[in-house]
Amino acid sequence: MSVQVSYKKQLTFFLILFVLFLIVVEISVRVYEYLEDVCDDWNIESQVFVNTDPEIRKQICLDLHAKSEKYDTIRLNEPNQHFPTLNINSEGFRGPEILREKPDNVYRIFVVGGSTVFGFGTTSDETTISGFLQKFFDKNNLDLHVEVINAGIESAYSTTENYYIKNTILFFQPDLIISYGGLNDAGDTAIRENIQTSETSFDIRQVLFYRTPFFLWGQLGLYPDVNDLFSKIDSKWISERTDVWKNHWLDICELGEEKKFKTIIMVQPMLGSGDKNLSSYESSIQSDLHVKINIMNMALNEFVMSLNELDEKCYAVADLRNVFDRIDEPVYYDLAHMSDFGNKIVAEKIYEKILPLVMKDIQK
Repeated sequence: MSVQVSYKKQLTFFLILFVLFLIVVEISVRVYEYLEDVCDDWNIESQVFVNTDPEIRKQICLDLHAKSEKYDTIRLNEPNQHFPTLNINSEGFRGPEILREKPDNVYRIFVVGGSTVFGFGTTSDETTISGFLQKFFDKNNLDLHVEVINAGIESAYSTTENYYIKNTILFFQPDLIISYGGLNDAGDTAIRENIQTSETSFDIRQVLFYRTPFFLWGQLGLYPDVNDLFSKIDSKWISERTDVWKNHWLDICELGEEKKFKTIIMVQPMLGSGDKNLSSYESSIQSDLHVKINIMNMALNEFVMSLNELDEKCYAVADLRNVFDRIDEPVYYDLAHMSDFGNKIVAEKIYEKILPLVMKDIQK
């Protein structure tokens, strides 16, 4: 009997030591992460930031790391966040405050999309795509004040955007919703058609109380190679993904007819989607991610082919994949995120497309 007690004591002692060891390792990892200034050399190799003050570039990185999110069925921006280079208003949209009840003299435009719409890496709220659009409209002497709202959310795709429009944006009485996207639908092999299967499924990466395994996994380079993951994708997957994307936007366009708002669907550009003259850094990205980029461009091409069907139900459609054709200046700092200069070019093209439609609506 005493031997059994001894074994139990030894096992208990061993378990306590093991737990203490795990705690010490976790503390060490967190201290290392805290001391390591990940923003010191943030995108220092990317040529799009060559003329950006190093302190501003670092501040962009710090602000992106500091901002918080919440999960309310889908991933959302936590309201009321204010940093030197970005602001989230009390309704969870990036930019200045807005009134929930739309004033009579306001024509309200929402731009929905992922991190490219949110403005991941931009120097300010005003240099996002939405920010530039607002500037362009402010210069026009229109009968109504045009209000452009940045409804971009990192990692958003057609499933979550469909839900976001129905459960949030609709209550702000939009006159026009612009979907600028396609990239996240084309580039994430894990996303699903329905909210129930895509957002509520357990993701171990959300377990933030113990980060040591993820830290070690990354340090040892054990994450799967992106090109290997995408090399397994076939034409059937692309076709299914296209149907998911198209059907979500058909649904929103039909909802717009019922709720009296217009919808414009725009397929966004990415590396390799047009004839842009790539910089050396952009070329290196394309070389490193060539399989993923090729597959994503094939998917975007299928999305564009479905625009004719969407055009029958939606207010307008547009293919923006060639917006940077023959542009020599660096635009991308990864396969899709852009500099302020890139956002301005995209905003100019969107403005050129929607201005006659907005003026027509206002005149009515």
